[in-house]
Amino acid sequence: MTDLEAILQAIDSMPVNDLDTVRQRIDKRIHSPELHAQNDDVENWITNLHVAIDEFREGLSETELRDIINSMNIGYISPKELRDLHQIMDWAEDED
Repeated sequence: MTDLEAILQAIDSMPVNDLDTVRQRIDKRIHSPELHAQNDDVENWITNLHVAIDEFREGLSETELRDIINSMNIGYISPKELRDLHQIMDWAEDED
């Protein structure tokens, strides 16, 4: 049984007074600024992601974009190789 099923079963056995309390709690949650802020944050994040992608593509020809995509798809870098690369890059930056 999922948590939702357990909640629904509990609601089915509640007295009317408790149902009113549950309804008030749900209404409060639905209309809470925090809930709407979370949705706005996600929508803003997605919008910003699309803007960044568009800006990245701006000025690139289809051939250049295809070359970039093909280059990224050529090989696989394991997490260990990526950590090693980061360590090398950090070391190189420390030299400056």
